[in-house]
Amino acid sequence: MIEAGFTPDNAGKAFRALTNYVNGFTYHRGAPGVDDGELSVKYPHVFLARHYLDARNVDAFEYGLEALLNGIEQTLLEQSAKSGAKVRARKPQ
Repeated sequence: MIEAGFTPDNAGKAFRALTNYVNGFTYHRGAPGVDDGELSVKYPHVFLARHYLDARNVDAFEYGLEALLNGIEQTLLEQSAKSGAKVRARKPQ
């Protein structure tokens, strides 16, 4: 990340955010499911989004990862604008 233009601090923050995201998603993959009937009564709005809250949902993982990468890229672009360094933006997936 430093070779890509990140400061050591920002590289560390980005690395920590990525590892926390992946580790958290992996941890929750083993969590027990919730009964849809109970969920729909207690938390109807959560029930409507349950597909994306399911830790086994690959689409949800990819959505979150893309959002995280966009934020990390934005940090690099802002940092580069302040320092005048040239960086190359990544290609969206």
